Amino acid sequence: MEKEFKFRNYTRDQLRELHFFAPIQPNDVLLPMLGFSLKSGNRWEGIPVECKICERRWKLEEGDSFWPYKIELEPIDPDLIPVFGREEYYGCDFESLVNQDAIHLKQAPTEHVEIAKWREPLTKNCYIEHEGYVIVA
Repeated sequence: MEKEFKFRNYTRDQLRELHFFAPIQPNDVLLPMLGFSLKSGNRWEGIPVECKICERRWKLEEGDSFWPYKIELEPIDPDLIPVFGREEYYGCDFESLVNQDAIHLKQAPTEHVEIAKWREPLTKNCYIEHEGYVIVA
């Protein structure tokens, strides 16, 4: 069994180097001149995007010894920031989400997201086609 993710098991520098796959909805409306965007849909049905901890708003040093108050994730690829934006989580919630694998801690450098397609037979000549995102090593 894998070891549970806990902030206290990492130094601040190690936390800055970790990568996560977080489900993020793309922005529906982006108003860069006003500095905000709008999203719709279920947060947990988003596309898994490779992210890192961003200290733009919340610094790791501002938390206590157990977890930071808030964590902000941003896509690794800077070109994806305008598309997906950044996501914030309370530190204690973030630990739980990583331990439930709702947010996936990247374990190997080869892990990446791919589109998966499959067919499910309904009858002999009738199928439902599915499409989704999977994290593969």
